[in-house]
Amino acid sequence: MAVKKIKLNKRVHSKKTFKEEVSLGFEKLAKTKQTPNEDRIKEIYDDIFYDIPVDGKNSHKNIVEQTYEYLHYNKGKALESELKLLAEKIVAKTTELDGYNNVTPEHDIYENGAIIMHGSNNTPYQDSNHIWIMQEGRKRQFESDTTPVFLETKKALKLPMDTFDGRYYAPATELNNIPDGKPITKMEDLNLKGQQIIPEDQISDIAIRHAYTQVELECMGDELGDYSGQIINGEIDYGQAQFRLGSGGCQVKYLVDDYSTDNVPLLVMSRHINKGQKIIIDILRTGIGTEDQGLPSNMEDYYQQNGAYNTQAVTYNGNAISNYEKKWGPFGLGEYPGILYAAGRIMARNIPNDYLQNVLLVPQETEQKVLNGLPTSIQTSAGISNLTIVDGGQGGVSSYGTKMIYKGSGVDSTGDGVYNLWGNLNQNTNLQGLFNNPNNSYYKITTNVDKDIGNTPVYGQPIIRYMNTYCVLMGGYVSNLTRKLRFLDLQTGDFFTRRKSQVEDDLDWLMVTSSGLGILGMDWSSSTLRGRIVDQGYIGLKGYNLNMGQGSTNPFNNGSNYRYPAPPA
Repeated sequence: MAVKKIKLNKRVHSKKTFKEEVSLGFEKLAKTKQTPNEDRIKEIYDDIFYDIPVDGKNSHKNIVEQTYEYLHYNKGKALESELKLLAEKIVAKTTELDGYNNVTPEHDIYENGAIIMHGSNNTPYQDSNHIWIMQEGRKRQFESDTTPVFLETKKALKLPMDTFDGRYYAPATELNNIPDGKPITKMEDLNLKGQQIIPEDQISDIAIRHAYTQVELECMGDELGDYSGQIINGEIDYGQAQFRLGSGGCQVKYLVDDYSTDNVPLLVMSRHINKGQKIIIDILRTGIGTEDQGLPSNMEDYYQQNGAYNTQAVTYNGNAISNYEKKWGPFGLGEYPGILYAAGRIMARNIPNDYLQNVLLVPQETEQKVLNGLPTSIQTSAGISNLTIVDGGQGGVSSYGTKMIYKGSGVDSTGDGVYNLWGNLNQNTNLQGLFNNPNNSYYKITTNVDKDIGNTPVYGQPIIRYMNTYCVLMGGYVSNLTRKLRFLDLQTGDFFTRRKSQVEDDLDWLMVTSSGLGILGMDWSSSTLRGRIVDQGYIGLKGYNLNMGQGSTNPFNNGSNYRYPAPPA
């Protein structure tokens, strides 16, 4: 007989699932069809009444409770729901009470609600415009003390709306040791508290900005002594000194703030400034506290290392100028000590700074002044001299290497309206316009003239107003048995020719000739010619012989290249 295998399945219920899947009531039990006999029930209850215990299971109290529950089932359920709600409220209030009983964290020095700014001695540091408020022992930063959210916060705290709001000023060393909270950039940020104000990312430490002054520097050029050695009454005149400004440019060295809080030395910046160029730099200065101090304690080392004491002395005719102006470094008596070296004529102008003027109440001079350069009068071993500084074209030197000729500003030493500048010898404004051009033909030492006249001097010669132009006599020649004179037109740079007879008629300027057609020279004594030179032209420079002149002197210049008429003998 074959064995039949029966597969048995076992299903195990947990206590929870058993109650959910298996009914424990008597819904499916058979119900009796017999109607209960209420009288018989009453008789049985009366017979055993005194046998039923007062307390305990199946007692009188138990019967009463079951009866009450049966009769007041709906009311009981309502009370049960109400009790559950009250219990939940009790739990919530207990949790809230526990929160009130916790101590709010607070910093050891700065109380919650305190306003702190980066500064010292009740004054903020320069460019330190960030501000913090303390909350739960942490500092929370505002973008500045003028943002709307900061002003609204002050209103809520009932603080004054100006800076006299009881704020603290603390150095970065203290501020960086206070735990950070999330920055406050909008009104919603004020509602954060507890764990919500702890920043997710680390906030950088506060950088220190050393105290500084912003200055505009302008290079006027390098100063070159324009000494002429003029002799008056047999003596050298040192009373009028003159310098011209060259095109070599200027140099300045200064300390630069690296914005760091470490002990790395400050940087030294060296700048070359072209003539006529302006630059704006930040120069470190004395601060209001130890932390923002712009000048290191070893400033003397910086001066020594960067050549402050090795600047070449400026001289005039070989004599050192003792009162040369240096408003920088160790020489400036407190002006621009952050500059370590300067060379060339440099002008300085302070850039207006709101912090210096309105916070530190430091008056600022905004007019341009000499930072490094010659004074208004110079003092040397030879005495005190009035000073004229001239600038023209390419640093006072023409394209041909000759000194340019000036007119205009300077020192009127005699009060006669004549200024002591090189070559200020009666030239008018129109002629001065030609002199202002460093490429003008007059600045050529010599030039090669056609008509076989050859290489002839130009620079230093008298200039004649003739033929509606300014010209220089270059020489004479004979062509087709006619004596002629050749002139250089300074306005065009070209040559032009006039016959002997024309020149004599126009200028009463006689030609000195030989018995033949040869030309020996010109008679420069004509009063008509003199008027064209002295009153309308240019008398020429001392020490230059006249082209085709008789003798070795210039009759229009009796000893000065600085003024017309020359000082009296």
